[in-house]
Amino acid sequence: MYWFIVKLVHRIVCGNGDHQPQFDEQLIMVQASNLKDAYKKGYDIGKNAETVFPNEQQQLVKWEFVNVAEIHSMNQESDGIELFSRIVEVHDAEAYCTVVNETSVNLHLYA
Repeated sequence: MYWFIVKLVHRIVCGNGDHQPQFDEQLIMVQASNLKDAYKKGYDIGKNAETVFPNEQQQLVKWEFVNVAEIHSMNQESDGIELFSRIVEVHDAEAYCTVVNETSVNLHLYA
């Protein structure tokens, strides 16, 4: 068995869908014997995560599974590879750095 990182994409539709399109991208780890099995496992997890629920305004919110978008095999050469990246725009750079540093200190204390 091998470990794989699988990217799942869900579309979020609120009410009649008259809003800017929203998508949830998730990175999950699955254990499978090969790439095909990893895809199937990821697909099943994504499909089973589809849901419908009311929001605070009592509009229905639907999470519709789009598909498996990526699969990455994890092996000995995977140490240190990038799994996720995003660019964050903030109004207060110092406050942002303070929160990051405080979080890091707490992680270090419990590691």
